[in-house]
Amino acid sequence: MRIVIVGNGKVGITLTARLINEGHEVTIIDEDPNVLKFITEQYDVLAINGNGASMQVLREAKTGSAELLIAVTASDEINILSCMTARAMGCKHTIARVRNTEYTEQLNVLKDTLGLSMVINPEMSVSREIFNTIQFPSFISRETFLHGRVELVSLILRGNNPLIGKKLSQIPHDKKFQVIICAVERGSDLFIPTGDFLLAEGDRIHVTAEAKSLASFVKYMGIQTARVRDVVLIGGSKIAVHLGTQLVNSGVNVTVVEIDPERCDELAQLLPHANIINADISTAGVMEEEIIGQHDAAVFLLGIDEANIILSLHATRLGVKKVISKVDRVDYQSIVDIIQDETIISPRLHSCNAIIRYVRAMSNARSMDYIRAVYRLVNDRAEAIELSVPFDAPHLDDTLAELPLRRNVIIATIQRGSRVFFPTGSDSINAGDTIIVFTTSQNKISSFSDLLDI
Repeated sequence: MRIVIVGNGKVGITLTARLINEGHEVTIIDEDPNVLKFITEQYDVLAINGNGASMQVLREAKTGSAELLIAVTASDEINILSCMTARAMGCKHTIARVRNTEYTEQLNVLKDTLGLSMVINPEMSVSREIFNTIQFPSFISRETFLHGRVELVSLILRGNNPLIGKKLSQIPHDKKFQVIICAVERGSDLFIPTGDFLLAEGDRIHVTAEAKSLASFVKYMGIQTARVRDVVLIGGSKIAVHLGTQLVNSGVNVTVVEIDPERCDELAQLLPHANIINADISTAGVMEEEIIGQHDAAVFLLGIDEANIILSLHATRLGVKKVISKVDRVDYQSIVDIIQDETIISPRLHSCNAIIRYVRAMSNARSMDYIRAVYRLVNDRAEAIELSVPFDAPHLDDTLAELPLRRNVIIATIQRGSRVFFPTGSDSINAGDTIIVFTTSQNKISSFSDLLDI
């Protein structure tokens, strides 16, 4: 697929690497010749120096015959105009990153009129992800599938967790909580486990469950489910405003610590029901005074990744129950991997994953495959694939125990009509079902037949 990317900042560079790795032909437009020099030295791309909203520049990039334009410059207005111009020139699909909340609300209504296929506001989407994670503080991460009916959560097995020492086949499977453990991280190893897999203390498990079953599952594991009532946000960024608004509206007490006094005045207007504190969180004693013993959760949203990492580690050691950090730099992933008990959020990767998901869906639609969506998980080491089962699929008469699945493939969820269930070995797949499959990224799955070792 031929794709034009307007803007080659952090998101643009990450997108370029991912899209080229997936076999797409990429053209880059940027006004900074140094950025273009860097990207062309790293990747096999066509680079064009100029304004991505200019028809002349878009024409030079042959945008009219491209299948997708992605606009991720620092300017909302240029992103919107680039997409509108590209559509007028014949580009089939356009995606715009738009950070201004007022624009986002309007564009969601006017998407079709303006020819926008997708609008991404990274701060708003990340704030929703953090908010969802705070609802169940024992979970490190939380994703949704099948329009919110199925959730994927991750947690670390600690202490007296009843799952420790159990084989997966020994975990209760009843109406109170239907769950499937679909991936396990143990040290640097990733497993797509079978029923004989033995869970151990320290394992980071990824679990699919119906949304309404999560509370019962948490109760079974003996994990504290006390509601988060007081949250402190470190840094008064746009994410803090979006997240603070959601938390206040849900009845949570919110404190924002911000070093800039002028920004504090703005925050007081934007978050009138929150407690705004003008202080430097890195100053000796401020962390203990403003966080410890007063708040159930701390969210670090400073503009410097290193500060978020160090301060969040300090907060964890001081006993804060739930710690969430914003870390955007991909090259810090090796450090992030050792922060076992914290939730790490990356707006850049969040945006990139959403765009890649859309591109994968486009590719599958073109090839008439039945894949509806692909989610990259576990630092891109695993995938959750949502697909429809075709009527001519092989082995539909087999139970899952009989189905010749490839190694490292697990059927985690089946949706049959309005019913969603988590299958056992005695269940079978029917034509027309929608299934969620977990596998490692090494397995290239593009159809139902690719799941089978035949």
